[in-house]
Amino acid sequence: MVGLLKRPLAPILCVKVKNSAKDQPCWLRFEGCTNDDTVVFAHFRDIRLGAGVGRKPTIWGCPACHWCHSEADRRTRTLEYDFVRKIHAEATLRYLAHLHETGVININEGIT
Repeated sequence: MVGLLKRPLAPILCVKVKNSAKDQPCWLRFEGCTNDDTVVFAHFRDIRLGAGVGRKPTIWGCPACHWCHSEADRRTRTLEYDFVRKIHAEATLRYLAHLHETGVININEGIT
């Protein structure tokens, strides 16, 4: 894993984080958000976090409904790019803190 992490995360941790989006509300809540049953894990893509062409980052992301996920992935371009990136980054950090607080991940063990 390249980027901010010094060692690769265990694949099971990545699956746990991705699956944690089930039954969560949309954490992005862009204007037009549907916040319905289409919520899935929306990866925050950044080369410094291990993302690239055809590669998604491991634990970086948050739950998002179909509409907000499409906006975050830029399939739709209703909102300004910088605004979308800022909101997605903030939601990702809040969601990682939530996962740590609820015991899904242990930041002290997963990141050194």
